[in-house]
Amino acid sequence: MTESIQRREQEIELKLAAKVQQRLYPQRVPRVGDWEFAGLVLPAEATCGDYYDFIEIDDSRLCMTIGDVCGHGLGPALVMVEVRALLRSF
Repeated sequence: MTESIQRREQEIELKLAAKVQQRLYPQRVPRVGDWEFAGLVLPAEATCGDYYDFIEIDDSRLCMTIGDVCGHGLGPALVMVEVRALLRSF
């Protein structure tokens, strides 16, 4: 019974982590001049280390970042969150 409860708790934590992670991806599509960009992440598991972001520098410049942390699950997702925070802080 204890293993079953622990497994359910882990599943709930991963679902919550996935929701948080999804909110960190860009919410709007940037447009620079005539260029339009888009991105999509389809994780193999609840969470992943896949990362992309668009950081608008000014009206004519855009920084695009793409990354993939090895592995799946909570650990790589946390690394992705850390990378996003570091890039956005600059």
